[in-house]
Amino acid sequence: MFALGVALWCAAGSWLGSHEKVIELVERYGPWLVPAVFMAIGALILIESGVLGKIL
Repeated sequence: MFALGVALWCAAGSWLGSHEKVIELVERYGPWLVPAVFMAIGALILIESGVLGKIL
């Protein structure tokens, strides 16, 4: 089951990575989009872990 899930994610990534609209979107907004996604993930981790409540 795990291998099937990994295969499906790889197939989806391959399809998205070769899709013309996705490539255009990433080329246009990538320099802003990637850091924003990483900051959002970091903020979510801090909030969900409860670290902010202990610091503040």
